[in-house]
Amino acid sequence: MSQGLTLGPEARLALDSFRDYTVAHPLLRAADEELRRFIAEPAGAALALVYGPTGVGKTTLVTRVQRVINESLAPELAADGSRSGLTVVRLNAPEGSSFWRAFYLQLGAELDDPFFDLPLRGRSNWGERATAAELRSRVVAAVQGRRPPAVLIDEAHHFALGVGPERLMQQLEVIKSLADACEVPFVLVGTYSVLDLRNLNGQLSRRSIDIHFRRYLPTSDMDVAGFRQTIQQEFGDGMADGREPAAA
Repeated sequence: MSQGLTLGPEARLALDSFRDYTVAHPLLRAADEELRRFIAEPAGAALALVYGPTGVGKTTLVTRVQRVINESLAPELAADGSRSGLTVVRLNAPEGSSFWRAFYLQLGAELDDPFFDLPLRGRSNWGERATAAELRSRVVAAVQGRRPPAVLIDEAHHFALGVGPERLMQQLEVIKSLADACEVPFVLVGTYSVLDLRNLNGQLSRRSIDIHFRRYLPTSDMDVAGFRQTIQQEFGDGMADGREPAAA
């Protein structure tokens, strides 16, 4: 069996930097602007569904939107310690009946709500002993108290993982009622499976917006031109001769 290539510290650092490098290309910017517009003004919509293929950069989009919005809110957050910035939960795959309890605990922790860290009336393991209904009630109170501009749920296709249409409808009702009770917009980010949630309910279709974050198409002249322009603006001619990249 052939031996794998062993990288030195400098080469490993360079490889990690390359993997972490992101570029604000046209499709990312378009999805970013559309998502931030929804968060700023939902216009009566309860949910936004951000969907696209695996590996297109949806998590990068979430990170970028969270950073930009929270930077813009920095003065308000500094002046009011009770407020929270844009809250992001990365949804884990369901594990039976504990799924919703785990989700509520995760959301409460992301909100930095002390109720999820401190014992309740001496019960040191309250988080594990509380019912899903108790946790949901506290999450709603935490969101209303912390007043984040929105709650983003990354990997939201896990809501639909391994469940039939009837259970999927129940998942949908919980999400919709949670968004209504919290009185802040919710954003579901995931693969095309998140569309199954919307398609099951006509009311949700009318109260949600779609943001399609797709791949570049080699058959589209506009996509090819946009991709090339992004590379040129980001790196210029410096890639070929080792000079510093040209300014955008």
